[in-house]
Amino acid sequence: MSSAGHVLDMIARMKNNRALKEQNLSKYQKIENAYQKHKNIHRAFYDKNKLSEKEIQILKNDIKQRMVTDQRNRLIKTVLLISVISIVTTIGFYIFLKDW
Repeated sequence: MSSAGHVLDMIARMKNNRALKEQNLSKYQKIENAYQKHKNIHRAFYDKNKLSEKEIQILKNDIKQRMVTDQRNRLIKTVLLISVISIVTTIGFYIFLKDW
C-alpha cells in the first residue's frame, strides 16, 4: 500500500513529460515551417572555383551593377537631405531676420 503514492507520482510525471514533449514538438514544427517558408527567398552562395568563366563574369557584373545602384541611391538621398536642411535653415533665418 505504501508504494501506491510513488506509482501515482510516476504516472503524473510521465503524463507531464508527454505534454512537455508535445509542446516542444509543436514549437519545433513552427520553427521548421518558418525556415522552409523563407528558405527559397535567400540566394545560395556558390564556390567560385566551380563556376565557369562566363558565370563568373555574369556574377561580377551583377555585383558591380548592384553596387552602382546602391551608391547612386545613397547619393540621391544625401543630396535631398542636404537640400532640405538648407531650405529649412534659409527659411528660418529669413523669419528670424524679418522679425528683428
